[in-house]
Order: sequence, then structure tokens, then C-alpha cells
Amino acid sequence: MADIITVMNLGWRYAAPGGGGEPIQGLRDASCYVQQGALAGVIGPTGSGKSTLVKALAGIIPHCTKGSLNGYVRIADMNVKSTTVSDLSLRVGYVGQDPRAQLTSPTVAEEIAFPLENRGVEPDEIEARVDDVLAMLHIEDLRERDTATLSTGEMERVAIGAAIAGEPDVLIVDEPASLLDEEGYEDLVQRADAVFLMVNGEIIRRTTADIFTRERSLLESVGVIVSDQDATPLVIESDEPDAADNPAVVFNHVHARYADSPPSDAPQLDDVAFAVQQGDFVAITGGNGSGKSTLTRLINAELRPDRGQIVVNGVDVAS
Repeated sequence: MADIITVMNLGWRYAAPGGGGEPIQGLRDASCYVQQGALAGVIGPTGSGKSTLVKALAGIIPHCTKGSLNGYVRIADMNVKSTTVSDLSLRVGYVGQDPRAQLTSPTVAEEIAFPLENRGVEPDEIEARVDDVLAMLHIEDLRERDTATLSTGEMERVAIGAAIAGEPDVLIVDEPASLLDEEGYEDLVQRADAVFLMVNGEIIRRTTADIFTRERSLLESVGVIVSDQDATPLVIESDEPDAADNPAVVFNHVHARYADSPPSDAPQLDDVAFAVQQGDFVAITGGNGSGKSTLTRLINAELRPDRGQIVVNGVDVAS
């Protein structure tokens, strides 16, 4: 089967920040090949060059970023260096690390339709494609939701939806696992046909998804965190507000529902009550759309509850 992505001896140096100092090496002689129809993952520690590589595949490097490129990148039969980002985007879908920064439309349906409208697709076809994308990503219930009210995981799905609405030959997603729940993360990793391990801007290994069990010591030695499937599960116990002697945060039977949520849908938060003491380090866990983002946005008063009280450092956020 033909390669849909070909990278040969690719090097990239970011221009020196502020016009002074030394350029920053992002990629060093990187080479890889991905067959058409394959799902490939790029792993490596922070700063290893993963984002730089995918930006080079999407044409953001070198066309939208200052620096110097050497080597060769070909994707969907296009030479990245000699093809405009506009032309690349017709066949390459790209989702960056922060999906919130990519969303520009007021509703989910309009966001997915936006790239099709830009290309002059007929309205009837746009509507049909939006329906297909919503069904494919299992987010039909988000169709009329205000994009600003989505959780980060939901935003990721919508950004992917907008990227695939135009039926690209290649979909590139930067840090796809960072916003997924555990079920989504495991599903993504297990489905990978090829895995590329990057260290210091180089691709040092082309392998398969079983590297996480077969070569765990290698991954840990270069700074890749490997989840422990046999670890004791985290247990969350009930904690009413009066359980904290010196609370930093108190949720007192808080209820929150977005204004555009259908009445038949469950609220984003339903009778949530807990307290966090000064100095505590707390993790909020749960699946995509379970209410994590809503809860944190209530703490800093970005959102207001429908019912109940939220107190942060002795201050009622409603004030």
C-alpha cells in the first residue's frame, strides 16, 4: 500500500526568540513513513519534538512559523514546502493542542459546517455532512450547544468534527489523548497501527502499540510515563461541606445547567456538595462531559450556579 506520509531527514530550527540568541532545534534528521489508511501515534517526553513534527505535516511549519527547514515532507501527494497551507488544508485536517482556540462559531453544528461553507459546498450537502459527523463522533446531543459551554473533552470532539467534515485524506491531531477520558485513551492507543518514539527531536524507533508493555523500561528511561493497569483504583469518598475545618473551597448543594441544554438532558452539575481544605491537592476525574470543566469554571466565577452556594477562601463567588 502506498505511503500517505513521507518524512525524510527532516530538520527544523525555530528562529531565535526576540531576534536574539541562538535558534532552537526542534527536529533533527527525522524520518518516518505512514501507509494510507493507517493510524499512527507519535510518543515521547515533553519537548521531544512531537508537536513540531505534526505542525510540519500540516504546513504550519514552515509557512506560519519563523525558522529554517531542511529535509523533505510529503503528505497526500503534496510537497509541504512548496504547497500553501490553504491547499494543504483541502486534504489534511489538523487539530491543535488547544481545541478551545480553534472554535470560532456559536454552536456545534455551525462549527462543523464552517469549513464546508468556506469551500462553497451546497447547503443541503453541508447539512447532511454535519449529521454524519455528529453521528460518527456520538455527539448528536451537542448539535445546538453553545461551543463556549462545552467541556474540554467535548471541544476536542467538535474540533475533530470540523476537521473531518471536509473528508480529508489525512487527519492530524496534536496531543489527542490529553483531553480524553481513560476509556477513550486506551481505545486510541490500542488501535494504533504504528508508533513512532521521539527523543530530542529525533525519531529513534518505529514500533507498534505493544511497546507500552514490551519495552516499558525504555519508555520510562527517556521520560515517557506508562500507566500502570494493575494500580489500585482511586476511590472517592463522600465529603459534605462541614467535613472541612478550614475550607478553601466549599460547594453547598450546587446545581448548574447551561441555558441552551434541552430540558430532557441531565444538568451539568446536580446537587454537588464537597469541601476542600487549605493546602489540599485535589484531582477531579470523570469521563468526557461529566462536569469537570463546569465545576472548575464555577470555582473562579466564570459561570454561576442555578442553585446552591460556592465559597472560595471565605468569599461567596456569587458576589
